[in-house]
Formats: sequence, structure tokens, C-alpha cells
Amino acid sequence: FTQCQAIHARSLVPCQDRPGVKITYKASVTVPSWAVCVMSAVQIIENKSPRNEKTYVWMQDVPISSYLIAMAVGQLKRKEISSRCAVWSEP
Repeated sequence: FTQCQAIHARSLVPCQDRPGVKITYKASVTVPSWAVCVMSAVQIIENKSPRNEKTYVWMQDVPISSYLIAMAVGQLKRKEISSRCAVWSEP
């Protein structure tokens, strides 16, 4: 998982790592086929490859401060709380 607060987003992506500077982003993450990737953005694609991998593509169209960029990868399961909200955790 990532932890970008307070000034650690710059270790993940080149950015002006200050709360007053807002960014949008698109990210592509490739993981082993057994893993799940979640991110602080809207998932637009999940592709499975013949090499036993999955590639997720995420888009954040709303400008956010770089410290709000978040990603977690692992053996994760989703539990719906409502039509708009879910919790992810290890089983």
C-alpha cells in the first residue's frame, strides 16, 4: 500500500508535493493474476494477460492534492456497504 501524507507522494510520482497544488492523473498498474489493485480513482479497465498478470487502469478526473493519491495491492476482498461505498480488506 502507499502512504503519501505528508510529503511522500514525490517518492511515488514526480509532482509538486504541496496541498495547494492540485492534479488529475491516469495510472496503469500490472499485478500478478492472484492480486487485486485498488486506487483513489475511478477504475476504467481491468485486463487479464496470458502471462498470468492483470493490468488495471485508473482515472482521477477531479483535481486533488498529491498526498491523496493512494494504492493498495494484495489478496483483497470487497464488502459492499451501500450502492456508493465499499470496504476492501484481506480475507
